[in-house]
Amino acid sequence: MPDPIDPQDLLNRAWATVLGPRLSYSRVEPPEGDALSFAGDVTGPTATDFRRAVSSAYYGLFHAVTLACVSGIVPGAPDEQRYALTRAFAHRDLRGVSGWVSGDKPPAYAESAIGALRDDATVRAVANAIERLGEARLTADYNHSASFEREDVVDLVQTAQQAVDLLESPAFADSPAGRLFLGLVALRARGGGG
Repeated sequence: MPDPIDPQDLLNRAWATVLGPRLSYSRVEPPEGDALSFAGDVTGPTATDFRRAVSSAYYGLFHAVTLACVSGIVPGAPDEQRYALTRAFAHRDLRGVSGWVSGDKPPAYAESAIGALRDDATVRAVANAIERLGEARLTADYNHSASFEREDVVDLVQTAQQAVDLLESPAFADSPAGRLFLGLVALRARGGGG
C-alpha cells in the first residue's frame, strides 16, 4: 500500500511555506554556458505558495476529520481498510454538519443533536475551523488571482492545526459531543466526491 495521506504532514507543509525559510526559483532561461552552475533568482514564498499552504491546511483538517470518523465507525480496523473508508466522505459532508453547528438550519432529524453540539465549545471550534478553512480553500484552489497575506495564512494554518489537535485528542473522541459530531458527518457521507 502506498503511504497514506497524513494530516500532520499536510499541516507541516503549510507551516514550512509560511514560516520558511523557503526558496523557490523563478522561471528564467539559464545563461549560455555552464547551465549546471545556474541557480536562478532566489525569492520568498509566492502567491501560489500561499494558496497552496491554505489548501494544504484545509486538506490536513479534512483528512483528520475523515480519519476520526472512520476510527469511530470501525475501531481497530487495519489501516488499509480505514484509509479506504475515508474515500466515502465528501467536502459537503463536513461543511454541512459544520454549517449546522455554526447556525445553519439542520434537517428535522438532526435538530436536537445540533442543539447539543452548539453548546459544546470544542465542537464549535472544530466546526468553525472547517467552515473557515473550507471557504479559504475554495478561494485558494479556484481563484488564481487570489492573494493571501502571510499573516492571514499563518492564522489559517494555526486554526487548522488547533482543530486537528482537538480532533486527535482522546478527550474529543471520548466525549459524547465529539462522537455525535463525527457520527453526523458519517451519516451524511454518501460515497465521496465533491
